[in-house]
Amino acid sequence: MLCFEPVDHYGRLFWLATADKTFNHCLKNHSVHGLQFQYIKEFYSAYPDTPKFSLSILSDITHDEVDDLGVAEDEILSFIKEMERLGYLEKTIMLIFGDHGPRFSRYRSTMHGKLEERLPFFSFSVPSWFQKEHPKLHENLLANSDILTSHFDIHATLKHILSYPEAPSDKTVGQSLLTRLNQSRTCEEIGVEAHWCPCLAWTNLNASTPLALDLAKKVVEYINNLTSTSQKLEILCERLKLKNVTFLSLLTGSKKVQSFIGSQDMHGRVQTFDENARHSDMHVEKKFEIHFETSPNDGLYEATVEVFSKGIKIIGAISRVNSYKDQPKCVEASHVNLLKFCFCRS
Repeated sequence: MLCFEPVDHYGRLFWLATADKTFNHCLKNHSVHGLQFQYIKEFYSAYPDTPKFSLSILSDITHDEVDDLGVAEDEILSFIKEMERLGYLEKTIMLIFGDHGPRFSRYRSTMHGKLEERLPFFSFSVPSWFQKEHPKLHENLLANSDILTSHFDIHATLKHILSYPEAPSDKTVGQSLLTRLNQSRTCEEIGVEAHWCPCLAWTNLNASTPLALDLAKKVVEYINNLTSTSQKLEILCERLKLKNVTFLSLLTGSKKVQSFIGSQDMHGRVQTFDENARHSDMHVEKKFEIHFETSPNDGLYEATVEVFSKGIKIIGAISRVNSYKDQPKCVEASHVNLLKFCFCRS
């Protein structure tokens, strides 16, 4: 097989020659990924003061079964620590990422599984001096970690590193992560087709249904459990009662994501959809936002609730959206965390 070498050091010939000699992620008494890590360290050792770029692909431990990643966790951690100990990371920007999430797990046909496929892992590590030398760029990186991004942005970032301090001039899609991204950017704006878009939307539901009533009662019960964790609290705080449900919404994916069932070719260029697939995940947990009012404190609350087959889970903090004034005066010195819930009997 002819093999063009596009870089100074090219390991593909070695991996082609050993492809049929590996078993359980091992080549004789060495792990395949361990050999890859050793190759990277030797590359750094050979060129200690030379600017360099290295790309390593570890598909062997992640491609078919996501659980296989567990066999490499310790060696991945040891590799990063060793790179740090040798001082290599003080001269390196290290990116660790996947091209997609798990595609073959048993949850793949569920809504959760489809989102996992569309949300690959990505980390961006910079030298310890970077924050001090480039505080604005570091601030941008941190802010952008909570904003929708794609691999087009990673490409733009790499080009920005090469052209710094000038921004890359020839990019068409994607924006450098070293610049501040727009919080409201959409999948369409960053080059992600609708069926790959992981963005979710709230779909308003009827707040008068038995489901809304049941969810609100469970959240009120959760609040009452918080204010009755001791005999003293039970004496001090009134038990709240559900007065009214004012809003219910379900977090859902787009129709394209829900109905996507696969691709017609090995490269995923032609997508196939099935409207019936949209209902295949009814048994999986669902996330709701619910607003309700309680008595006797006339409290207005908002909560995000995840519903499982065996119960519910409160996601994040329950918000109280109206003032409680001096209602929790009896616990304001002892239980600050209960101020928005406790209605003092006295």
